[in-house]
Amino acid sequence: MKKSCVICGNDYQASPSDKKVTCGLTACVSARKKQTHTGKHNQWSQGSRQRLAELGETPNLTLGTAAALQSPIAGPFETNQAAKYWWLISPHEERYALRNLRKFCRDHSDLFAPHSWQNAYDGLRQVQASLMGRTKRSVSQWKGWRLTRPAEHGKNEGDVALPLSP
Repeated sequence: MKKSCVICGNDYQASPSDKKVTCGLTACVSARKKQTHTGKHNQWSQGSRQRLAELGETPNLTLGTAAALQSPIAGPFETNQAAKYWWLISPHEERYALRNLRKFCRDHSDLFAPHSWQNAYDGLRQVQASLMGRTKRSVSQWKGWRLTRPAEHGKNEGDVALPLSP
């Protein structure tokens, strides 16, 4: 079936049940949106925001958050499903094999003093991104901490062995 564009008047093919009213040209679609969407917005009113804030956290959300923190695959554990294996070399040439960099940095924050564990985590992630070619600027270490590959890690007398979860 032929329909006529409401903007330019050109004919176009469309089924009778099709809700399209323009021929599909970018200019026509844009002009139609300007006509139909002028003055409309999708923002919440202040009253709606206040009512939602007064509801607070739902009981399901409260229970779910607590359960997720205890879950071995979702909580802050070596077994977290998103945890990756890391091989680190400290500024004192100590080698660390670990899984879950965030947990390691949080649990061993004294190794990174006077910097916070968050700075250490972010810095080591930046080194990883650089080594993978995902940054414009090349970064090979953070405050003397370096990353290595498992084959290069080896086992030396001074290695600090942390358990690796399979």
